[in-house]
Amino acid sequence: MLMQPLRNNASRRQTSTVKFVPPPIKGWNARDDLTDMDKDEATVLDNIIPSDTGIFLRNGYTEWVTGLPSAIQALMEYNAPSGTPKLFGATTSAIYDVTSAGAVGAAVVSTLSNGWWQHLMFSTAGGTFLVLTNGADGVRNYNGTTWSTPSITGVTSANLITVTAHQSRLWFIEENTMKVWYLPALSVAGAATAIDLGGLSRLGGKLMAMASWTRDSGNGIEDLAAFITSRGEVHVYSGTDPASADTWQRVGTFKIPEPVGRRCLIKVGGDVGILTTQGLVPLSGVLSRAESAQGKIAITDRIRNAFTSAYAEAPTANGWQCTEYPVGKLLVLNVPIVENETSVQFVMNANTGAWCRFTGINTNVWSLKGTELFFGGVDGTVYKYGGAADNDASIDGLSISAFNDFGTPMTKNFKRIRPQFFGPSGYRPAIALRLDYSDEYVIYNAASFVASGTAWDEGTWDEASWASPAQSSALWQGITGEGFTAGIVVRLSSTEPITYNGAKILYETGDQL
Repeated sequence: MLMQPLRNNASRRQTSTVKFVPPPIKGWNARDDLTDMDKDEATVLDNIIPSDTGIFLRNGYTEWVTGLPSAIQALMEYNAPSGTPKLFGATTSAIYDVTSAGAVGAAVVSTLSNGWWQHLMFSTAGGTFLVLTNGADGVRNYNGTTWSTPSITGVTSANLITVTAHQSRLWFIEENTMKVWYLPALSVAGAATAIDLGGLSRLGGKLMAMASWTRDSGNGIEDLAAFITSRGEVHVYSGTDPASADTWQRVGTFKIPEPVGRRCLIKVGGDVGILTTQGLVPLSGVLSRAESAQGKIAITDRIRNAFTSAYAEAPTANGWQCTEYPVGKLLVLNVPIVENETSVQFVMNANTGAWCRFTGINTNVWSLKGTELFFGGVDGTVYKYGGAADNDASIDGLSISAFNDFGTPMTKNFKRIRPQFFGPSGYRPAIALRLDYSDEYVIYNAASFVASGTAWDEGTWDEASWASPAQSSALWQGITGEGFTAGIVVRLSSTEPITYNGAKILYETGDQL
């Protein structure tokens, strides 16, 4: 009797499949478990910004003003009604004009003892003023030409540490107290009057910040004054004249997480964002919620664990700050690691709400000058954010996407990958895989790319050697790895812009889980 050949086991036959893996446009997720992330999120996104359609290397920076004697602790923009904006940088001992690029000149204000200034712009009939205070050296005013020390009576000016404009008045918080002082309307000097909030603050502590908050009360728009203590109590008042009981009333006292640092506020339209121990929270959203639930509506919720870890490492360090960069559509949260030494930045795409992290930028402070963004280096240099290199050095970026099972529980033997890039001609970034929720991967570092010519239209005609224009690249390359799930690792290093738009991956399926 003839034996029949065994049939192949179709369930064990390997078949090749090609799937598209999207770029992590939803950004950095430092909140959810690895098994519960979307395939277009990233577990790591360093120096790479997520956009609507892809991810791209962040901008670099160039030296703007050099030669300040120590770490820069404040940058302050002055905007007159007309003319070019000015920028001033402060170290521990002095303030310098850093408006124009080049070597720094002589100090415009000297013999100081603290560089951590809080500041704002304020206009009166007498002019347009930059008003600043630091809780040690007294209030300073700048009117576009002259620096002065205003005469403020009733309180020791050197003890005033924050300044806020509300209802056409300047308000100052007195260091290590529950007192807030206000000046006469439309004045930058004169007799200050105190409001002591100690009797309302059941949790103790001190006043940390004051916000001017615009909200729709149901009967129209109203401006409220919100006083925030170091223990997270928020005393809210309505009205125009704090000297009159008829026009100044207490709305209530609310509890939020404790604020982080003196530079804990950022204006977002009519709302106010407050940097707290649970992240950056909108004032309008937290006052109606229990404190334990407020972190869930934080703007930083998707990077919750990273923020909590960073705060635990440097809770009292100066350098925490939020800055909006409208032209770049970014929200920059500066995170000090070691005060006056190292920092990182948690950065949100303001259009999409997706986060990433910047590394390699060590600063205490960021500031706009007009539409341009600057930061004060801990090395005594003011840098301008922009361009495609970090002071002529390559920018190193790393993206590690969330794990993906590609729609099947089968084992996959990964063979080839075709990443889609737009960048310098000939550039081949390094690619690798992470398998089955492991944090291990093998990758060859991408070679640093430096353009061989001058960027188009930036050199001298008939003399410069023009660099090759950016090109689309989608080339298959070999990879190896076997597992049920995989995450794509992309490492970039370049002095030219690069965008990653996802990849096609080829694998053979094997046994089912």
